[in-house]
Amino acid sequence: MLNLSYQSLGIFPTCDIDRHLRKLNLSHNKLKQLPETFGDLINLTHLLLNDNDLSSLPTTFKQLKKLQELDLSNNKLKGLSENIADLKLLERLFVEGNPLTAEEIRRLVELMEKRRRLIIDIAGKLIGLYKHYGNLKHQLKFRMTAQVY
Repeated sequence: MLNLSYQSLGIFPTCDIDRHLRKLNLSHNKLKQLPETFGDLINLTHLLLNDNDLSSLPTTFKQLKKLQELDLSNNKLKGLSENIADLKLLERLFVEGNPLTAEEIRRLVELMEKRRRLIIDIAGKLIGLYKHYGNLKHQLKFRMTAQVY
């Protein structure tokens, strides 16, 4: 685990970070973007990017195929489904506090429906999908209304 939280980082450190790193905490910084080389951290399983100023993710983000937990809460992300759709092992996704559009939330719900188990925190509540839940879109409609921008 590499903990770089609360360091007032405005840019991702350019130092050599071990590609075998499994857990990375970059929370509570001032990151506005991540470099395209971020996708080289292919062994990450847990990534905390919450409480930064990220408005987008690099296109190489989809290379983080081993990612199981991703915290993107309290950033400035308006869309991310295209970046996380290929993360097949992702089990927990936190996106609360981002200005997600209704269309983006629909995409996240569709992504959830394709997975056996994926928990997404959209509005400060854990919302899980298990195959026996039934119509998830109907269940989520009311809960997410307050967070739709």
